[in-house]
Amino acid sequence: MSTSIPESGSGERGMALAIVLFALVVVGLLVAIIFAGATLEARLGRQLQTATQALGAADAGADAFVAAWDPFINDDMPVGSTAQVAAGVIGNGVLHTDTLTRLSDVLFLLRAFGERRDAGGGMLARRTVGRLLRLTPPLP
Repeated sequence: MSTSIPESGSGERGMALAIVLFALVVVGLLVAIIFAGATLEARLGRQLQTATQALGAADAGADAFVAAWDPFINDDMPVGSTAQVAAGVIGNGVLHTDTLTRLSDVLFLLRAFGERRDAGGGMLARRTVGRLLRLTPPLP
């Protein structure tokens, strides 16, 4: 007597392969989406870091200028004129430039520009800090 093996339905043949391929495609898409999100997050983090370094350089430049400022040096500036008064390197690729504009006989506008540059000298970020400086007459 011979035993026969029951045949499976022709519609089920190859279904496991299709399910596995579909699962692999779904997993691959999920990995690609997660990788793209992580790359974007890292890029945004680097941009925030460079912007913060530029802002810190501008703020440090303004603070250093105000701390060392002798208003009598700029007493001969005509009203409305602007002069570069300071520049310096804070760190590797981080620098500041300060300009002073005379607004009136007693008012000055200090603008400190902070920059973060890459190794090739290309600008990565630039921030500006402004300070309004007022001269007060000495007390009698």
